[in-house]
Amino acid sequence: MRSLTIHPLTPERIAPAFPLVQTAFPDVTLAEWAAFAKRLLDENNPPGTGILSVLSERDYIAGLAVHHVERDLRHGPALIADHFIALDLFGRGAVVQALAEALETLARGYDCNAVHILIPENAIAPRSHANVFIEVLRAVGHRAESRCLCKRLTIPDKRTNAPAPKKRAPAPSSGGGPAAASV
Repeated sequence: MRSLTIHPLTPERIAPAFPLVQTAFPDVTLAEWAAFAKRLLDENNPPGTGILSVLSERDYIAGLAVHHVERDLRHGPALIADHFIALDLFGRGAVVQALAEALETLARGYDCNAVHILIPENAIAPRSHANVFIEVLRAVGHRAESRCLCKRLTIPDKRTNAPAPKKRAPAPSSGGGPAAASV
């Protein structure tokens, strides 16, 4: 049996957590991750906001969940785990289960009625370990209720961290009246 422990991520562990973050989000830089994590660890954030980490027996970070509380239309107060990342060479399922159970405990502490977990697409796409996340989460009581789709509106230039220039809307026709549109 694995001996995993759950702790809130601390500022000292932001950089050591970066390799795990890169497994899910290879385009994120250390500077971006550090700035993001530091904002979430600010004690002035609303209650329920933070990052949970799963530590292995050897004290390496095997899982992370970024979380916050928000009011959901159907469930009322819900703990949202925006980024749920687990990687363990000795059994990903144990890390997923430990993180899911810790999120549930945290949610109950904030009087939440539900826990919503968003899993990075590349965490469930490879067929070699396909659906370990889903199987374990279902085993501890979760079920799929929706899918999150994303359309990126700007892609920042990684060299300057500046947003890409926005496309301009087409100029209206010069006929004086409303522009005609064909579909």
